[in-house]
Amino acid sequence: RGGARKRLANSYGVLMSFLLNGFDLTAPHAGLQTTARVGATEAALDLLGEVRARHGGVMFHHANGCLDGTALVCLPMGELEIGEDDLQIGDIDGSPVYVSAKHRDTWEERQLLVDVIKGFGAMMSLDSGTGRRFFTRSRPFSDADRLSLGL
Repeated sequence: RGGARKRLANSYGVLMSFLLNGFDLTAPHAGLQTTARVGATEAALDLLGEVRARHGGVMFHHANGCLDGTALVCLPMGELEIGEDDLQIGDIDGSPVYVSAKHRDTWEERQLLVDVIKGFGAMMSLDSGTGRRFFTRSRPFSDADRLSLGL
């Protein structure tokens, strides 16, 4: 019962962040740093730098890994035991990004885009307490992307 209430409160907080910050899910973002399958804005790289300064090396896991806005959890490197059900799709400035392997097909055709919005991070995420949180969107690969990635 208490868990469902917390999940509902977190969902409400995310929705309110969208509404209060006027976040446009379709707008391109300036300062996008890109690797083959994962991209990050300058704001995301700045927050990552702050988190690393406090906690050292980190890793990311995209919870349930298939929907825009799904929590991107930032953990100390090695905190999450990586298994057969996890797939590394790239990195953000050297910090590995994992998704659930059951979403492999989704990530074969899409790029994960990481940005920052005002709000509270996931309960165990290292961005909690900063007043900002990592936020995810995705975009389909273009024909040029597929060619450069060898898809």
